[in-house]
Amino acid sequence: MIPGDIGMIRDILMGPQMVKIEERFEALSAKFQQLEENLDRKSQDLEQKSTQLSSLEKEVDTQFSALEKKLESSVEKLERMIDKTDTSSKAKLGKMLSDIGQKLMEAK
Repeated sequence: MIPGDIGMIRDILMGPQMVKIEERFEALSAKFQQLEENLDRKSQDLEQKSTQLSSLEKEVDTQFSALEKKLESSVEKLERMIDKTDTSSKAKLGKMLSDIGQKLMEAK
């Protein structure tokens, strides 16, 4: 038997079934290729989103740091103002008490 004859015998015995199997295999292969392409696209989209998220995270961190510095500066400024006001108020109160004391001494 010549190898071509074996192929002919196979085609005679299993021809219609082999055609169906080959068609099914080609359909599955095409579907697999399509799924693989979809997976590649989704993977690229995910990588892009991950990069965007990382960039956004860095930007938010930077903004929070700037906000924190501003807040700390404002708190320090307010504390200085409170200290200054306390000192000023104490001086005014001392002056008032001194004046009252002098007036009481003069009234005697």
